[in-house]
Amino acid sequence: MTFGVGCEILRTMPISPGSCQRHLIAILLILAVMLPPRAGFGNSGRVKLDYRRAANAHFCPEGAALRKAVVTRLGTDPFGAGEEGVIEVHLSRRGTNYRARIVRRSASGELLGERRLAMTSLLCADLIPALALSIALALGPPKKAAPRRRDLRPREGPLRQPRQEIADTLGPFFTTRDFTSVPTRLGLEGRIALIGFVGTAPTPAAGLGLALVARYRAFSLGLELRGHPAIPSPLRQGSLHVSQVDAALMPCWRTGSWGLCLSLVGGFAHAQALGVDAPRTTLTPTFAAGLRVDWRVVRTRKLAVVLFAEGTAAVLRTRLFVGPEEVWSRPPVSAVFGLALDAGL
Repeated sequence: MTFGVGCEILRTMPISPGSCQRHLIAILLILAVMLPPRAGFGNSGRVKLDYRRAANAHFCPEGAALRKAVVTRLGTDPFGAGEEGVIEVHLSRRGTNYRARIVRRSASGELLGERRLAMTSLLCADLIPALALSIALALGPPKKAAPRRRDLRPREGPLRQPRQEIADTLGPFFTTRDFTSVPTRLGLEGRIALIGFVGTAPTPAAGLGLALVARYRAFSLGLELRGHPAIPSPLRQGSLHVSQVDAALMPCWRTGSWGLCLSLVGGFAHAQALGVDAPRTTLTPTFAAGLRVDWRVVRTRKLAVVLFAEGTAAVLRTRLFVGPEEVWSRPPVSAVFGLALDAGL
């Protein structure tokens, strides 16, 4: 590098004598400090974010949450007036699944690309990290901005820990299966239920149930203890009181909010005749098999409200006699229905 031309110019200026090269280098350093850094990708505002939520997805976060997630991932803000195109994000809900459609358009409105995502999570907010990752990959790496001088002032207050997000564990490549597959971890749930019984006693009865359910993927295995207190039924002379306690083993298959279970029920029926000439108490075994259908009306990460109905066919039927007279026999088919509260353990 030569400084000849610069030195000739400096000799025409009224400056103190000295090395021409030293004066020229000093002037260049002053200009380098005073000139503003070149604007990078973060200030260009090259694309516009068009964030839309369907009427059934109003619980999804605002567009500012997605914009912040994209800025966090890229390290700069790529959004602005849309000189280089538009990124459209359409959110909707089908059943308990949230779906997203990402559309990339040019500044003239030409379709450049499209991607669809789905997630079985109950919270729409869990879809935001995946959307941010897809948009960041679609926009490509940002342009390198000019380095800025670091602020040497001490930071006040404790350092904020980095937020762990779902998308941080996905790596640079992913497929839709990453968001739609059922978790493989074994889970346990406890259940308490208010149950109605039809056909297990001479008159309809109401009782309670407690259950423990183990879940893996779309399958579950539950053990339920249930029963109802003695319900009086009038006889020609006196009354008949029948109560029942059962244990039900239920292997189930679940898809979304619906579940179908095989119910194997065994227990004991307690009957007592009062107000008759020869009062008597009996305890007889019962066994039945059938199917149960349940529907998760409300579901969060830890709690769920479930409606269920079950029909069973009696394998061992109970028949009650007072003297030589048969006063009641269990019908071939009985029903159980109720409302349950499930809690994750």
